[in-house]
Amino acid sequence: MPTPGLIILTDPRFKEIVFTFLPQAAPELSFQLVNDLDGLTSAIDLEPRARIISFVTSSIVPSNLLNRTDLPDYNIHPGTPAYPGAFPEIRARIDKAERFGATLHELAKKVDSGTIIAVEEQLVADLSVEQLGFLGFECALALLGYYAPRIIDSRTPLEPSGHKWNGPVMTSAQVLALANLA
Repeated sequence: MPTPGLIILTDPRFKEIVFTFLPQAAPELSFQLVNDLDGLTSAIDLEPRARIISFVTSSIVPSNLLNRTDLPDYNIHPGTPAYPGAFPEIRARIDKAERFGATLHELAKKVDSGTIIAVEEQLVADLSVEQLGFLGFECALALLGYYAPRIIDSRTPLEPSGHKWNGPVMTSAQVLALANLA
């Protein structure tokens, strides 16, 4: 059976960066880069068995687009399991977090609730929100670079890391309200 294609859902600003990883990982692979849910739906219509990697995007993949195959779809985003949901860099700054980075996990019906595959994090010392954002993005790129070939070649789900989500999932409005109180 041929390898199903890959659909990368990402912000338009990151398409070029993401594109540099994929041909190196699997030059023969069919993949599409999309930047919104309409594009994702159209791409799935063209290749229903394609797998999704959601990379550093604010788009939430609806449950009807998940689990169309026997292999999971994945999400890579800034923020560690302590900060699921929106604006993890703001929450980390408010908490004066000692570590920050990015998480790779299976996409699930509920935001940031899927099985965690990997966490890339670094010690942080009094970084600004902007600096934490850049660090989270760099860690997300590291996860993409390391795991894209494994996701592409895998005929089974990737091995869980053992990390667990341990913070509340927060919406943008909740985080912004929290930031105004801090």
